[in-house]
Amino acid sequence: MPKLRVVVSNALLALAGVVATLFIAEGLAGLLWEAPWYERLLHEQEQAQEYLYRRNSFGLRGAEPTIPKPEGTQRVLVTGDSFTFGLGVDDDNAPFPAVLERHLSEGGSAVDVVNGGISGSLTGDWGALWRRAGASLDPDVVIAVFFLRDGTRLGTIPDFFGEIRRDIAERNADSTLYRYSHLYRRVRDYQDRFRVGEVFTENLVDAYHGEDTKEWERAQRNLLELRNMVHAEGAVFGLAVFPVLVELGPDYPFQGVVDSVLEFARDSDIPAHDLLPAFLGREGPDLWVSPVDQHPNAEGHAIAAESLLPFARALLEQSRGEGA
Repeated sequence: MPKLRVVVSNALLALAGVVATLFIAEGLAGLLWEAPWYERLLHEQEQAQEYLYRRNSFGLRGAEPTIPKPEGTQRVLVTGDSFTFGLGVDDDNAPFPAVLERHLSEGGSAVDVVNGGISGSLTGDWGALWRRAGASLDPDVVIAVFFLRDGTRLGTIPDFFGEIRRDIAERNADSTLYRYSHLYRRVRDYQDRFRVGEVFTENLVDAYHGEDTKEWERAQRNLLELRNMVHAEGAVFGLAVFPVLVELGPDYPFQGVVDSVLEFARDSDIPAHDLLPAFLGREGPDLWVSPVDQHPNAEGHAIAAESLLPFARALLEQSRGEGA
């Protein structure tokens, strides 16, 4: 009997320890709780869209470009989506087009870079920008920065969430545990983020290699049209591929998609630059603007600019040669 009492006593102590640990964890989870991650993401996206970024007369981010382009100055127009625009990065000097300009101007070189990134845009919008502003900006080089999502129908956060977000929100609203336990909310939200990540990965890969590749085919046509318009004005065109900043290791989940975009560029005789190697080995979340928003932060933009520098210099050199 004494042995049984010892066993029971130890079991009760262990149970009390577990209960105390859960109680403490619940309290900490409550203190740290803000809102479901998907609501925080949409809120941050909305705030970023409403932030009064400095825009010039072309509606683009950054300083007013000198028109006409000064004699002896080379100009680079960088087109792209919100990754190029620098959504979520408040400092106008931090997005990679601005950083790239500083690098290219070292040593007294007269080079300016126009940030042509348009939040929420796809490749067709970049052609529309060229038709609207290309002649006035008169760039020597145009670099289209293609984020992997730009060849899919996952072009905006609300479009991607759609039904899956509603399902998650409705399930959480019906869950008593989710309503009253902050600890359960954190576990459930982690599982949901993992699920959404899996769905996003599957959808993105399928957009390039699945049965329905219409958006990727449309993107290719748009890029070729943009290249032809740029060439018709005597400028040089290049393509840079910006990766999704997750799982940046040797088994990068979107390597096949990157390869497809680079293969398209090779087959189309478009000079291309792969930004992925510059990010490999890094922790993706360290390069995000927030824990729930995968747009690159200032450090991510600095890495992109450093990687793009030799590519941009080569295109500028090509432009000088063609203009001779």
